[in-house]
Amino acid sequence: RISFAKTANMPIDQVTISFLDPYQSSGPLVISPRFDDSLSFLTQWLTAHRSYVESQMLLHGAVLIRGFQINDAPDFEKAIMALQPNLSD
Repeated sequence: RISFAKTANMPIDQVTISFLDPYQSSGPLVISPRFDDSLSFLTQWLTAHRSYVESQMLLHGAVLIRGFQINDAPDFEKAIMALQPNLSD
């Protein structure tokens, strides 16, 4: 079962949340764009829902972020830093 959280300024349902295998309700959770696939939107959404994403990583073992405009390593770093701002090299 996927549990949903809500942040007043950025509703969680602005992305699609599903399982990697649509026939099972376990395994990695997949976060993909519903309306906006921009890197800017993704970083804002991850920042707003950091605790939700972290709890889902612990619950499901992994969270896959797919379909957003992450085109190179610096884009990937921006997305990850939105989720984990204290990461270091």
